[in-house]
Amino acid sequence: LPAAWRGGGVRKVFALDPAKIDYRPPLATFFARDVLAPAAAALACGVEPESLGRAVDPESLVAAPFAPSRLEGGVLTAEVVDIDRFGSVRIGVTADDLAANDLVIDRLELGFGHLSIDAFFGSTFSDVSMGDPVVLVDSSGWLTLAVRTGSAAERYGIEPGTVARVRRGR
Repeated sequence: LPAAWRGGGVRKVFALDPAKIDYRPPLATFFARDVLAPAAAALACGVEPESLGRAVDPESLVAAPFAPSRLEGGVLTAEVVDIDRFGSVRIGVTADDLAANDLVIDRLELGFGHLSIDAFFGSTFSDVSMGDPVVLVDSSGWLTLAVRTGSAAERYGIEPGTVARVRRGR
């Protein structure tokens, strides 16, 4: 559902029927290649979703494992959604969330419990010196705290599910 948040929410849901899509086995291992990609191509070409499967009640969807970011007392609050294999800390804040809250600025302050980190808001890891923290929007579209050539998660002791507070840096 986080992808749906970025697109404005869920309006309709369909359960794809592989028999209605030009696919070739093995489905068990390559479902995305054999069903999802051809369905996406068909939809992009104007095929009506009803012809690819049955409608499903959007209320039957399982909730996302984390909530969207929210503004609380002038501070953007969200959860740490992931730690990547390099120790970069992904936070449930998108570039749109930052723009909507006037947080596309040179420095951001990130709070995690009693810890406060003031870091440069860059576009690449190399925007800071070796070992320094940087905040950026990563290739997955999430606000991310990283340490150039290091692990932000290890350095700061941050884990998925931790509440993050985002505000203007100093």
